Amino acid sequence: MNYRAKNKKDVRTMLSIGPTGSGKTMTYQVIAEYLGVPLTIYDCNSITSAGYVGKDIEDSLKEVYLRANKNPKLAAKSILVFDEVDKLACRGSDVKDIAVQQALLKLLEGYNYRFPLVKNGAEVSLDTSFMSIACLGAFSSIFETKTRISGFNTPTYEEIHDVSEEDLIKYGMIRELVGRWKHLFIYKVQTPDSLRRILLESKWSPLLLTQERYLSEFNTELIWDTTFIDAYIEEAMKRKAGGRSLSKIGANTFVKIDRELLRLNRENPDIKRKILVNSDTIYNNRKFKI
Repeated sequence: MNYRAKNKKDVRTMLSIGPTGSGKTMTYQVIAEYLGVPLTIYDCNSITSAGYVGKDIEDSLKEVYLRANKNPKLAAKSILVFDEVDKLACRGSDVKDIAVQQALLKLLEGYNYRFPLVKNGAEVSLDTSFMSIACLGAFSSIFETKTRISGFNTPTYEEIHDVSEEDLIKYGMIRELVGRWKHLFIYKVQTPDSLRRILLESKWSPLLLTQERYLSEFNTELIWDTTFIDAYIEEAMKRKAGGRSLSKIGANTFVKIDRELLRLNRENPDIKRKILVNSDTIYNNRKFKI
């Protein structure tokens, strides 16, 4: 709807809350791919207000402009995501923290920025009025507080995840910024079932992408059994990093297989092979059959 908006008052900003690996960033990657617009993901840990050591808000806009191939019209319609926005929470009356949030507020409200791409270079102009801007954060202590039980009253899942504007303000976000977020999305912790679906059904599944790569690059079919998937999910749950853990486990699991396939492919690239993996491969990446 932001992409089709004709009036800047119709453009909505968003706040996505949830634990690491719950899919916050992936949501905007999917939307950007669907719309065919540039996506810029900027880490709030590096942002400071003007006058303090560190990066400025304008640095994020420079990235937006460059990702749009220096096309100001495309940049103005792109998606800008500020990750870990909860790290900007005020600690008491810290002037620096408040100033950074106020600088972000100006961006969310829509402003025509002018800035040089390089020091002393020519200035470029970029209007953020029609840009889709989303902020992401874990805000973990909000849920931890709501999870604490008092007496015999155990809060329901809905009560724990019913985050209000006052919850965000108490966390340390300024009221003006909280009021600017028109949509609030809460992401759940990944479960074994949801991780299994990502692994076996998602087009971004590290397992399915590896299977596809082996077939195209090495003429090799990757085959696994149920014990492999069960061990994969079990290990991912132990790491408590949600969907992100799937990629890390996959990278470690297949690194030895990659090397062996490269060696075999150099010796004889025309042979069609099969790779068999099971639960043992997850715990020891040298255990596989070709």
